[in-house]
Amino acid sequence: MFPTIAGDPVSSPIPYTPDVERIDQDEANVNAELADTFRQIIETTYRDLGHGFRGVHAKSHALLQARVRLLEGLPPHYAQGVFAEPKSFDALVRISTSAGDILPDSVSLIRGFAIKRRDAMPKGDKSSYSDKQERKAAHIEEGYEDRGVSHKVAERRAWATVNNKSGGGNKSGSGRGKAENHDSSRKSGRKGGSSQSASDRSAAAKKGWEARRRKTSA
Repeated sequence: MFPTIAGDPVSSPIPYTPDVERIDQDEANVNAELADTFRQIIETTYRDLGHGFRGVHAKSHALLQARVRLLEGLPPHYAQGVFAEPKSFDALVRISTSAGDILPDSVSLIRGFAIKRRDAMPKGDKSSYSDKQERKAAHIEEGYEDRGVSHKVAERRAWATVNNKSGGGNKSGSGRGKAENHDSSRKSGRKGGSSQSASDRSAAAKKGWEARRRKTSA
């Protein structure tokens, strides 16, 4: 199944930038509904088990130390963000199950595989970014806020976009940076997104949790 742009199938992946993202009008309401769903999951699990767990991926199966190596010559649609240039870094890997319940291993569930870089730039540290990159991030952030996105989310998306286009900080002496990626900008700002609405995704999350509860209590 290929992604779609304005309802038309796309035969190749598209680099992420804000102009390919579609923010549904009911996104704020859906976020509130999801937060309420997670709260219900946490409260129900606490009542059942006497201990509070995170709303999803509650059960850990392993926590591993790892060394991640990014290969040279990745296709352009893979060489984005942290994968933009070949390098190696230390990481932590957490393997988990997707439910908010601590369920027996005999229950068939999707497994999560999360990777956290250990050499990531400290939060808020933008010392390796040029003045031009900071101005670009501020402009993108302002555009998101004009569309009703919260300041915190707008800032995060803005810097993610700058990193995606430039591969990191470009200030002289930072030892990083590469030619900017403008592929998505050449697509005339066409917007894309999942064919499933935000409210449908929220309903699917609730339905999946309720089905797991029924399965384990049967």
